[in-house]
Parts: sequence; structure tokens; C-alpha cells
Amino acid sequence: MSRSHLVGLLTAHTVHASFSAAPDATVCTGPQVPNVHHRVWVGDACPPMQDLVSMLVAALLLSPDRLQYHATHAWWDDTSCTEVVQCHRAFGVEHKIVDTQNTSTPFVAATRHFRLATNMAHSQCTVSDRRCFRREHVSDFIRLFVVNEEGGYYLDADSFVVDARLHAAFAACPFAMFSSFTESPYHDHMNNGAFLGRPKSAFGAAWWQYFSSWDGSLWSDHSCGWPGRRASAQPGEVHVAPAMLVPPPFLTALVAGRSGPASAGAGKGRRKQKGGPQRSRSYEVVDPDVAAAAGAMLVHLTNWKARPDNVTQPLLLAVLDRAMRLGSGWRPGHRTEPRRQCLAAVRRRLVAQSHKVPRGAKAVSFTY
Repeated sequence: MSRSHLVGLLTAHTVHASFSAAPDATVCTGPQVPNVHHRVWVGDACPPMQDLVSMLVAALLLSPDRLQYHATHAWWDDTSCTEVVQCHRAFGVEHKIVDTQNTSTPFVAATRHFRLATNMAHSQCTVSDRRCFRREHVSDFIRLFVVNEEGGYYLDADSFVVDARLHAAFAACPFAMFSSFTESPYHDHMNNGAFLGRPKSAFGAAWWQYFSSWDGSLWSDHSCGWPGRRASAQPGEVHVAPAMLVPPPFLTALVAGRSGPASAGAGKGRRKQKGGPQRSRSYEVVDPDVAAAAGAMLVHLTNWKARPDNVTQPLLLAVLDRAMRLGSGWRPGHRTEPRRQCLAAVRRRLVAQSHKVPRGAKAVSFTY
């Protein structure tokens, strides 16, 4: 895909996004979705830098009334997580434990009838084995549970807000999900990396019911496949806004006469082919300002581990700088100095990490 072709594609869809992202008045009426930001973390390790940046950007741009962090382990008690905890404290984050082992907790009680309840409690793992119940599945369950119970919006660790209207624009919708603004609003799979909803919404309840019967097959059917089908079948329950930019994890190119990957960064993305040309991965560097101007409200950098640092680091720095420039998330009654110290420290870390990117790692940069 050439640069001119990609620019033309995004330009052509800008008009589509500007019209179809607007909430449908026949769906988006009634009580407001609370301006509560929910985040979920499964495991005892410190959340990574992209999670912290995602949270800070949302806090600055969306000015949530509450910011709740739901975790299966009290990782904030780990001394190695001190810097993250200081930022959480500065932004008033509420830490909540979701104990998947304690049968008396609301989450376990709500999932007791799930087909995979036993797997969820005892068979978690982190390896890439489709036969294993992954931590990502637990996160899928928790995120929908808390939104159904309390209302508000959820963001993945690799979802970055680029439009401060994200909550306000869809707050009147009973439930809202986001599709790529370069695709039609309804399709087979819906992205669950960001969504918002009222407590006890019809769409949320139906989704939870599907979770209960899910047998663990088909990696993302429960999280992405079912929402897409339901949105097409019951459009009155949910508003789907094509307002998310999901850059492809790689653009496949044939590079003749090359022994290494082109534009893949640090040797990633290499695939050897005997007797033929090298197949390489070409990554995009996203400019959040231009993405927002083209109609995106979110950038979801899926397949994070497949992307080289010289693609991810510039995005983290760019979205943070943009939020610091445009955000108004300095709520009255909160001391702003700890927040400024947190933001300055995170930014210094991002700048230092960007300097460590190997000189030979080149990324394909497109200006939208």
C-alpha cells in the first residue's frame, strides 16, 4: 500500500466518519452514561507504560468524575511499582480488587453459572496456547461486569483517546461501541478495546448472557464476534460509531534481494522464504493530531507486541503531549502539582526510551 493510496483512503473516509459517528437520536436518548473511567488489570505485575499513558491521556482529555482501576491482585503494594502508584495517587485513582477465587465476591457470584467458571478460577496462563484459559478472557469478563454494574466507559491499555468529546458525544446512548472509521459501522467483529454503557443496559445484559454460555472456542468470538452480530440484529440497543483508528499490525510487502526485514525495526517481522523474495512487515507511525482531524476519536494500537519500539514509542509520546496541550483534566479540589510531576516524569521516561531505539530501525511514517 503506497503512501498516496493510504492518504487517499483515510481522506475518503473522513466524510463517512463525520456523519455516521454522530449518535442516532432514535437510540441515544435517556439517562446519561456516568463519566466514570474503568480500567482492568489481571495479574500481579506492574501495568506497562502504555497502560499508564492511556490512563493519563483519558484523564486529561475526558476529565472523569471517577477513575477506577479494577485488578485481580494488589500490584500497587509492590515497591517496584512506586512510580506508577504515585501517578495513580496524583490523579485520584480508586483501586479495587476483583478476587476471582473468593466465592463471596460480587464478580464470582455473577459468574458462578458461567460455563467456564472453573477454568477462570483455576486454569489461567499467559502462554500462547488456545487450549488454555488466558488472562485476556478474564479481563473481557471483568470490564463488562463493572460497566454493567456501575456504568461508565472502559479503555484497553493500548487504546488512546485523541478527541475530548469521546464521552460527551455518546453519553446519551444506552451502550456505545467503536469500529474502525475506515470500515462500515456494522461488520462481523466489533472492537471491545473501548466501549461505554449505562448500568443494566439491554445490550450489556445480553452480552453478559452470551459470556455465560461461551465454551472458550474461537479466540475473540465472545469479545468481538458476538457484539458485531448483536449490533446488526438489534441496532436499537447499541450505537456503533466508526470513530476508532486501528492501524494494521503490518503491511505485507515483497522485497527482492534483501537479507533482512525492511522497515520492521530491530529485526522484528522477519520471515525467511527459500528460493523467493523476502516477505517483510512495514509498520505505520501514527500522528494523533492528523488522525483526530481525519475523524478518529480513539487510536487502538492492537497487536502491541508485534510492533517495534520505533513505532510505539513515538505514539506514546505524541498522544501524551497532545493531551497535555489540549486537556483540561485538572479537577477543582485536587492539587495540580503532583499531577504535573507525574506527567513530567512519564514524559522524561518516554523521551529516554525513544533515544534507545536502534539507529537502523526505520519505520514507515505516513502523514494522514
